[in-house]
Amino acid sequence: IQYAETRLFEWPFLKLNKDILLLEEYEIKTYPTYAIINPDGTIAMIPAPMPDENLELFLIRTMVQYDKKQ
Repeated sequence: IQYAETRLFEWPFLKLNKDILLLEEYEIKTYPTYAIINPDGTIAMIPAPMPDENLELFLIRTMVQYDKKQ
């Protein structure tokens, strides 16, 4: 948490606090895990690539697929 708070990341971080079951709900097996969430709150991709692994390309593709479904 301290690491994330000292950097200026442009995306939100999920803070588990005491809700460990949230890891099971989203089938998170490694930490940190990145996820792409659709505008309607559904999961588009998990695990998602890290920001330095062409994340922008995955976001664009995910949004195009989401828009086609709407």
